[in-house]
Amino acid sequence: MKKKVAFFPCNGIGQITSTTTRETAWQIQKMRPGKILLISSPELITDDKKTLEDAKKHPLIAIDGCMKKCATEILSAKGIKAALIINLPRVCVDKKLSLAGAVRSKVGPGHRRVAKAIAEIAAKEIDKLL
Repeated sequence: MKKKVAFFPCNGIGQITSTTTRETAWQIQKMRPGKILLISSPELITDDKKTLEDAKKHPLIAIDGCMKKCATEILSAKGIKAALIINLPRVCVDKKLSLAGAVRSKVGPGHRRVAKAIAEIAAKEIDKLL
C-alpha cells in the first residue's frame, strides 16, 4: 500500500472558514495527487471504524478553522495525535490575508488565497512525512 497522509479539515458549521478549509482540501489533493486521504468529521465523531483506523494509521494534518479549535478537540477526544495542526486565523495573520467580504455559500477569491497559503504549508509537511 502506498503511504498517504490523512488530512482533517474542520467543518466549521455556520462559519465562513469552513468554506476555506474545504477549498484547502481540494487544493492539496490537486497539489499532491494520490497522497492525501481525507478524514470526515462526522465519520470520525461517530466512530466510523475505517475512518478511525485511517486517522490513526496515517500521519495526519489537521486544519483548525477558528479559535475554537474543533479539529484539534475532536482528535484529542479520539486519542489521535496530529503530525501538524494548521490554524487558519494564524495563517491569515502571518500572511496578512483576509476573508473580509467572503460568504460561506460560495468559494471566492479570499477563500482561494487563504486556502492556497494553507495548502502550501501542508504540502511542505506532506513532503517531509512521505
